[in-house]
Amino acid sequence: MDENRFFIEIQELLNQIEDLVDNYNCRDRYVSVVLCGLLEPGSMESGYLNIKALYNYNIKDREELEDVQDFVSLTYEEDDIDLEDFLLDLGIELE
Repeated sequence: MDENRFFIEIQELLNQIEDLVDNYNCRDRYVSVVLCGLLEPGSMESGYLNIKALYNYNIKDREELEDVQDFVSLTYEEDDIDLEDFLLDLGIELE
């Protein structure tokens, strides 16, 4: 596998997403946390995560970051969570 080419293609896709956000003029409302990578061989056995990755954050402040982290943790652990109720609990309305 050509890892360099793999990461170049991921970066191109991330750039397309950023362009889409700008094309729809929603940069001021756009929230994202992106991590795309490959685990290094043996990293799970060592007890330490060793990952070669690209990442991108579109977060306005620490509070928003914590809200996103909470959302990821809750939705990962609970498959049956009601998204609208969860967002309302965070003070986020879908309308």
